[in-house]
Amino acid sequence: MEDTSQEKGRLAPIEGGTINECNSAFQFENSDIVVVSSDDLEFKLHTWILRSCSKVFQDTLNIDPKKDPDDFTNI
Repeated sequence: MEDTSQEKGRLAPIEGGTINECNSAFQFENSDIVVVSSDDLEFKLHTWILRSCSKVFQDTLNIDPKKDPDDFTNI
């Protein structure tokens, strides 16, 4: 019998760009960053919220305030 990811207790792969119950609440139209999880779920977020809640994001996101808001950051 072939082992599948669900048999091992993992979720099946998700197609990139998918919106589901895990990420639907995090799809802000006026976002300035897209965070992509290891299973290709996209989260369209605000950097100011990430920076205010996380020291890691404060250190990682070095955002130029003059940067075009339509320019997404890749980390």
